[in-house]
Amino acid sequence: MSERLNHKLNVDTIKTVKDVKNVFYTMELVASIDVDNPKYEVAKEYFTIPYVAPELTFPTPRKSIEEITQELDGKFDALIKTTKEKFECSNYFAGKRYNEKFDGIIRNFEYARKNGNFPLKLNLAYTTTGLGINNYVTSNFVIKPNTIGAGYWDVKPNIQIWLQQKPNWLVRKCAKIFFDFGWKDG
Repeated sequence: MSERLNHKLNVDTIKTVKDVKNVFYTMELVASIDVDNPKYEVAKEYFTIPYVAPELTFPTPRKSIEEITQELDGKFDALIKTTKEKFECSNYFAGKRYNEKFDGIIRNFEYARKNGNFPLKLNLAYTTTGLGINNYVTSNFVIKPNTIGAGYWDVKPNIQIWLQQKPNWLVRKCAKIFFDFGWKDG
């Protein structure tokens, strides 16, 4: 006669290493065991035989496929709507930023046509001593109507940065070595 073994291990019976060894010794009896098998009594000591599993209960009634489909379609529609709104918003702000940048470029060209060079931009730099303002030329090139000035830095490929005063020999040498900026006299 066989009796069903449902693998409900009684952990309260495991006290020693010998008990752990016996549990592993009887684990090969996965589905049923014959009463005549010598391992039966050992298995019966550690496993609940027979074990009746508790019934599964679901607290809420299950939804039908139509209800699930409607709910999923509603979520998809809401997601599509919010995605379209985000794209429209992004497109609006991208167009606005493009127009602002383009208007700034036009203003810079008008300033360059009037004054002969692009306007200098102030860069804010945060250092350990505090917040400072650096006057560095951040434009890519300079429109120069006449050759007033000491010379220019030749930055590869085709950028010239004109200066009113010639830098000293050390600055010119370091700029050549570290940045590959060449100095040309005006």
